Amino acid sequence: METRFESDRPQYAHSEPGLRRRDLDPDPIKQFGNWFTAAIEAQIRDVNAMSLATASADGRPSVRIVLLKGFDHDGFVFFSN
Repeated sequence: METRFESDRPQYAHSEPGLRRRDLDPDPIKQFGNWFTAAIEAQIRDVNAMSLATASADGRPSVRIVLLKGFDHDGFVFFSN
């Protein structure tokens, strides 16, 4: 028996133009800063909480929630327990 979920999914309007390469800053750190600033201005709660994913040498993934403390062209600084 096949289970289908289409009827349970909300329909999303495509009122926004989407993500286009031409609209992005060629510098990925600057682009991240643009998105981060927009999230702060939108008053998104816990805007600096992020999922950080890595993989071991054998390819086993690991994901944890961390807090972003800062970023610049030298990298990102995270805090975690």
